[in-house]
Amino acid sequence: MTEIRHRYKVGVAQRRTPVSGPGDPVITPDTIGPIIADLTPPGPGAARGPRRSTYMSLPITRAHEEAHVNRFYSTIWPVKMAQLETEIEAASVAFDPAGAATVAQVLSRQAGIWQARANSLHQAADAAEITGAEAATHDVSNPMYTTLINSIRDTVAPPAPVGLSATAGSGGVALTWTPGDLVNTTGFVVQRRTGAGQFADVMVLGPGVRTFTDAAGTTGPATYRILAVGAAVRSNPSPTRTVTVAP
Repeated sequence: MTEIRHRYKVGVAQRRTPVSGPGDPVITPDTIGPIIADLTPPGPGAARGPRRSTYMSLPITRAHEEAHVNRFYSTIWPVKMAQLETEIEAASVAFDPAGAATVAQVLSRQAGIWQARANSLHQAADAAEITGAEAATHDVSNPMYTTLINSIRDTVAPPAPVGLSATAGSGGVALTWTPGDLVNTTGFVVQRRTGAGQFADVMVLGPGVRTFTDAAGTTGPATYRILAVGAAVRSNPSPTRTVTVAP
């Protein structure tokens, strides 16, 4: 025997929205949270990847499947093929020149026997590869998801806060709000406009803050809004709320 040939195909089905990396137009302030949630992998040694309910990465999915191929051909299949080669080279095939069968016919019949043996060894190799395969190949692809997430997390502004309320009282104007998704939010900015003036920053707060009391002592109409702060840029402003502060 001089050669053993084996062919394979790797296919990747695109059943979800692909995310390529920084600059992908699918990444927006409204989608960054769901994307990161979908592509966040479990820890090392897990026999599964991210949940990928809506978003996926085609290159990482392909890398995962290629890891199966590499694992199969580098550690399992060569052992089985060496076994097949030894069996074939040790085989002795009886041939009677006076018989009706030609050499080609004898070899063709024997080739069918060897092919069946190769198929059997291939099934055994498949079974061996399956054991522990998902944990091994996800250890290849899951870190790639972490790298992808880190590369896109701060490429867009965070989502704007919602649900702003403003109540004027003796101690000042009490503000409360609800943040958008916090995956790329590093804080909040409280802005105030007095009368018909321009909005100006009043206070920069941390990402865990949901309330603020403006005790600056302004009187008359005051309009407030909240912006989320991100590494890339501030978010769009929240809807405004206007209160009248008594003198």
